[in-house]
Amino acid sequence: MTKIQINVLNREYTIQCQDGEEQKVQELAEKLNSQMNELQQKIPNVSDINLFVINSLINLDNKKIDVNSQNNLDNNTIEKFENMAIELETLAQKIKNI
Repeated sequence: MTKIQINVLNREYTIQCQDGEEQKVQELAEKLNSQMNELQQKIPNVSDINLFVINSLINLDNKKIDVNSQNNLDNNTIEKFENMAIELETLAQKIKNI
């Protein structure tokens, strides 16, 4: 494992990744930072953590992740994920209306 520094919303984070994955993680971090900055411009005065939640919801929606296709998830786990997604969407809407 290798520790690397990434920057998201002008904050430094130290994270670990597999040896040889440093460049890929840096590129993903740059993409995340770009998305977060764009979102911050659209929704000013929102905390970083709320931006992370909203960005995660947007990315999940864009990827159209179907948790039912995950072979290792049982129905109870799937239901928990679905309920969590509903709660996060409600939270994101409330934040958007502020």
